[in-house]
Amino acid sequence: MSGTYFIGCDVGTGSARIGIFNQVGEMVAMHSHTIKIWRPRPNFVEQSSDDIWDACCRSIKEVLNKSDIRPKQVKGVGFDATCSLVALGEYDKPIPVSPDGPDHQNVMVWMDHRASKEADEINNTNHEVLRYVGGTISPEMEPPKLLWLKRNNPDTWNKAIRFFDLADYLVYRATGTDVRSVCTKTCKWTYLAHEDPVSEDNVGRWDNSYFHGNRSPRADPSLLGSICGLRLSNTIEDLALKYLATIQAIAYGTRHIIETMNNNGYSIAKIMATGGGTKNDLFLKEHADICRCDIILPREREAVLLGGAVLGSVASGHYTSVTKAMVEMNHAGRKITPDNNGVQAYHDAKYEVFLKMYDDEISYFNIMDQKLQKA
Repeated sequence: MSGTYFIGCDVGTGSARIGIFNQVGEMVAMHSHTIKIWRPRPNFVEQSSDDIWDACCRSIKEVLNKSDIRPKQVKGVGFDATCSLVALGEYDKPIPVSPDGPDHQNVMVWMDHRASKEADEINNTNHEVLRYVGGTISPEMEPPKLLWLKRNNPDTWNKAIRFFDLADYLVYRATGTDVRSVCTKTCKWTYLAHEDPVSEDNVGRWDNSYFHGNRSPRADPSLLGSICGLRLSNTIEDLALKYLATIQAIAYGTRHIIETMNNNGYSIAKIMATGGGTKNDLFLKEHADICRCDIILPREREAVLLGGAVLGSVASGHYTSVTKAMVEMNHAGRKITPDNNGVQAYHDAKYEVFLKMYDDEISYFNIMDQKLQKA
């Protein structure tokens, strides 16, 4: 196959996905490879940077084989990854993130919450920098994780030569150049990018999770999920209702974020959606109805991989800016609009219940804390 191509690499929690795209953003081939994960203790979640890199390499080889594209035709590669911390020692060898862990388990995964105490301490300083992370830093970000390592794993702390955000590690592993993304530094390391001139070419993304704390807008990693209205039933219909309720709860959380932003000077009325959720029509329709927003989908269903390829095209010099690359490679697809058939009143009422469930859950925690303190 002739032509010029670009590769996008997306490392998630469970797999490394690779897509190869042509100059106008059409995907030619895709492949994914699972990555290992370890949970040595409660709230500890670890991976291996060598295993992640191996998964990326295997997937790249597969997409080249599937597409019959020669390596020299690939002019650029772009990476994105989860907010995970990579620890490297001398000669870039992996060093363990747990005091008793093996060397190869050198990645503290984004969902690792061992640094919750350190995050609380940082938040209690009320430091000026916290204004730029929503007022509260999460234990999923890198400063609390680094503080935990310094206190609880001094051997690794003292041997460490480099700490990376996972996306930056992948760039370093691919190029040998130690550069850092403005996106990762700002979102996850409290770097104040607005105080340093940056270009439009610094972009990235942030993954979300459910039943594992709340990032926005409450910024409380201790929150848990709860379900109200369970029945003694195991029918398919009952399972379908639980599934629908879960999707609606996610959408109510999105509505809460949008409302909070709009109450603080924004005016959001449209959602540009990417990621796995865009492949689920029910997920999209409930979001449109609940948030009362139009949802615009990309023409390319694997838009996250395409985003990596866009960055690779700019890194290679094929396009001179991210904006120009996006014009050539990104294209809007279908639009989903909210229904006006009476569902708004239903969702308004259920959204009110959603918000009250948070207040109720906090009251339960307070009751337990008060009783246990007196015991």
